[in-house]
Amino acid sequence: MKHSKDRLSPREWAASAFIVLAFVGFSIFDADKPLQLIAALTIVVGMLAIGALILNWTEIKEYMKGGDTYGTEKI
Repeated sequence: MKHSKDRLSPREWAASAFIVLAFVGFSIFDADKPLQLIAALTIVVGMLAIGALILNWTEIKEYMKGGDTYGTEKI
C-alpha cells in the first residue's frame, strides 16, 4: 500500500535542502573580519528566504491572485 502522506513532496524536499544547506554552509564558513560575517549572514538569510518561498509558494500564489482566505473563517 502506498502512503503518500508519510513522504515529503518535491517542493518540501527542495525547501528543506535550501534550509539545511544554509545552516551547513554557515557552520563551515570561517569569518576573520566583520564584513565576511555580514556577508555570510546575508547569504544564510537569503537561502532561508528562498526555502520559505519554495515551501509556501502555493499560498503566496493564491494571495497574489487575490483569493487569499487565510484568517477568514466561514460561519
